[in-house]
Amino acid sequence: MKLIKLIAFAFLLTFLFNINAYAYTLEKKPVDNMWYLRKGGGKEAFSAQFMEYFIDDKVTYCIEPGEHITTDEYIIYNGDNNLHRLVLLIGYFGYGYGDHTTLRHKMATQALIWEITSGQIVEFWTKPSGAGEYITVNPEKQEIMNVVNKHLADPVFDQYEKEISLGDTTTFIDRFDVLSTYEIVEGSDIAKIEGNKLEVTPNKTGISNVKLRKKIYSNDKLIIYEGNDKISQKMAYFGGVDQYISVKVNTKGSSLLIEKVDEFDNLVDGVEFELYDSNNQIISSFITNNGVYRIDNLKYGHYCLKEINTKDELIKMDDSYCFELQNDEETIKIVNKHKKEEVKSAHIQEVQIEEKEISVPKTFMQESYFDIYGVFLGISLIAYEKKKKYN
Repeated sequence: MKLIKLIAFAFLLTFLFNINAYAYTLEKKPVDNMWYLRKGGGKEAFSAQFMEYFIDDKVTYCIEPGEHITTDEYIIYNGDNNLHRLVLLIGYFGYGYGDHTTLRHKMATQALIWEITSGQIVEFWTKPSGAGEYITVNPEKQEIMNVVNKHLADPVFDQYEKEISLGDTTTFIDRFDVLSTYEIVEGSDIAKIEGNKLEVTPNKTGISNVKLRKKIYSNDKLIIYEGNDKISQKMAYFGGVDQYISVKVNTKGSSLLIEKVDEFDNLVDGVEFELYDSNNQIISSFITNNGVYRIDNLKYGHYCLKEINTKDELIKMDDSYCFELQNDEETIKIVNKHKKEEVKSAHIQEVQIEEKEISVPKTFMQESYFDIYGVFLGISLIAYEKKKKYN
């Protein structure tokens, strides 16, 4: 099993290596009666026939003047790109950009790249080493550099970071009037470019970034090729050059926390509300979850909260509760009391009870008791009368 895994891993490495090391053929197309001369810069002068170069049907340029081309087999170079930014822009805005379509535009592009990378002057002649007739490409150089210089000009704003309130719009004004050459690549839902103005209307609180990129005519990327022998001069195909600028907006607003409780401060779940703004427009309809509900990204200002439905056992709030949001966070507690239980009064029927003599049979003891009591009472009365008489 381990052997199989090792074989599979080795196969994968070989496959990846072969992809990375895929060889391209460098095609050369000599231009008749066209010789270049590099001179000055404290270096030895050099002259050779001017050639057009292609790799994989892409127009490529020499980027290492002084190094010889020693092979026609090239691979993609994966090392660091140390090319000067001007070289990248010249390669991009040179031959193939707009109406830069002539052979002289291609010659001017290569000449500008050599002049920056070698520090030498580049001329074109009909014969080697500056002999024959001089061929000027200065107008083409100037065309290319005009576009490059315009591309190098970034928008300049009075501020790059602003603070506003949610619902407001802030404007960044470009003093160099080059903003129209940019497009929004991040934040297009909240920003737009109008001439030399960038207008931003955030739709939430917090930090919003708007990122702009210089417009490009090609989505191709820079490719650097190196000789398969690792000696030959590197060649380059120049794709689009990404150039970015960003602004930041800190948006202030409020968050609202609604708590729904009964008179005993118990949270009440499942109560339906509607929140209205100062224009009496519904901006949120919600139902409390575990007795609470949170609404973020609210503008500062006047609001009204209306209760739509509540629990059957609670008294519904009929009037809207209106309030002002002035802080980053506000909490509102809505209290609903329980309904009082209906107390049903009992119907009591009056019953008239007739008085009746009820004869109860006397026992022997009862009869004896009443007889003795009568005798005793009689004796007591006689004694009392006698006493009154003699007194």
